[in-house]
Amino acid sequence: MLAVYIPLDKNSSTNIRSDRFISTIQLSDIIDLNTYVRLQIQILYNEIQVRLNNGKLLSRLLPFNIVLTNILHIGGLPISFHSLSQYFDVNEGFQGCIHELLINERQIMFNTTEHIGQNIDECIGNPCRSVSSRNRIRCIPIRNNDVNSYKYFDNDHSIIDRCLTKPCEINQQCINVHPNNYMCICVNCSLNNLYIAGFHSNSYIKHLPFQSLKDTERFKIELWFLSESSSGLLIYSEHINFKKGYFKLNLERKMLIFDIIIGSKRILLSSRYPIELNKWHQCLIEIYSQKLSLILDQESPVISYELVSSNMLWPRSFTFIGYLPNQYRSINTSIFEGFRGAIQKIILNNHSLNDIRRNAIELFNITEYHGYPCQPNPCTLNRKCCQIELNNYTCIEELKRNDTSLELDGTINAMYSYIPSNLRRNYFDFLLKTKHSWGLIFYIGETSLSFFSNYLSLIIVNGFLQLAIKIDKNSSVALLKSQIRIDDGQWHHIEIER
Repeated sequence: MLAVYIPLDKNSSTNIRSDRFISTIQLSDIIDLNTYVRLQIQILYNEIQVRLNNGKLLSRLLPFNIVLTNILHIGGLPISFHSLSQYFDVNEGFQGCIHELLINERQIMFNTTEHIGQNIDECIGNPCRSVSSRNRIRCIPIRNNDVNSYKYFDNDHSIIDRCLTKPCEINQQCINVHPNNYMCICVNCSLNNLYIAGFHSNSYIKHLPFQSLKDTERFKIELWFLSESSSGLLIYSEHINFKKGYFKLNLERKMLIFDIIIGSKRILLSSRYPIELNKWHQCLIEIYSQKLSLILDQESPVISYELVSSNMLWPRSFTFIGYLPNQYRSINTSIFEGFRGAIQKIILNNHSLNDIRRNAIELFNITEYHGYPCQPNPCTLNRKCCQIELNNYTCIEELKRNDTSLELDGTINAMYSYIPSNLRRNYFDFLLKTKHSWGLIFYIGETSLSFFSNYLSLIIVNGFLQLAIKIDKNSSVALLKSQIRIDDGQWHHIEIER
């Protein structure tokens, strides 16, 4: 066993510990909390060198040689290794952000499958940590992980709409993440790769009001959901005048309940049978004239006829999915237990929301769901499970690793002699998958002094493919761009012909 760890206290140091020896190097500077620092560690045989930021290079000879060939643990140790904590002066893992980790000049990519992690989230770099403060003026970050992207506001930081500063790229939608963050989701993602939202009791999505069709005042909503708990709120919406009541769809003891309060009148529709936990279900609710109906899976409809005027139902205020947070509850609102499970799709007035985050105003604690029916994997070896609809799935043959595949990490390149059989035609046909939004896929052209005088290149720009062709030095560049994003980690079949 060998460990390199840094206790973050007033006397920060780097400790090297093996089974028999301990060696400590005292750092020249104190590490400030909530501030990014650059740490360089170099180990060569029995010598270690350490530098913090641009400070003095410190070195020490160790009483033993070091050969690192085993698994690297970053940030802490797994639960199964807790018995080893007695060897260290600290018993807890690192809390904070790690950016641009390079080992032997190779950058470690945390969003790949080459690592296994527990409780690892995307690191949010706040540029306001490094700027000076001003009296009564707050610094608000615009784009995450960009140290130069911030503005000063007089407003209270807790009520700033981060999306007003337009931090996302073109073809991306900005959604506020409670309390003071944001996320960018793609607008033109492939429809074959559905986003299934996972909810965790306090998770919610705040949408614009779900309304009826203006011409007919018919309201129809279909919900595909999987619940891990016998109770939980699915949908909640108040009238724009909260005194006129609300409607909500929730689970109570595995029964699906559609609950409407209109003024002093309450209407309850309940499913005929309880749902099955950890299975996908399909719910359909329709309101038209005085008829209200609820259908769960293949059950016969539950119908009620009520003398209700349309102005008592519409217009409505914001719609909440999964949970009604405290900051949005009125004085007389009951306490609802949050939903724990997943929502695959919502179909509102025959319009499908394959990604229910789309067009949302705000969300909190929403994660992508990976579970039944594809976890555990029901497919045979070398086949990947892809969920189709509800409880159905299909098995897809995964691309085998052989001489026809090539894996690149952004720091290496391959060179080939390319001579087309027809000098007037270029044709490419290949499969590609990546989770990165930028990068060069290939370049064919001059590499002498006339570089870029004539070339053909394929690059990824903000998640979209971009093909550039320049025939000769006097011609302009022709550009083609894909209509969908390809940085979703899925295989995409690409054909290019000039």
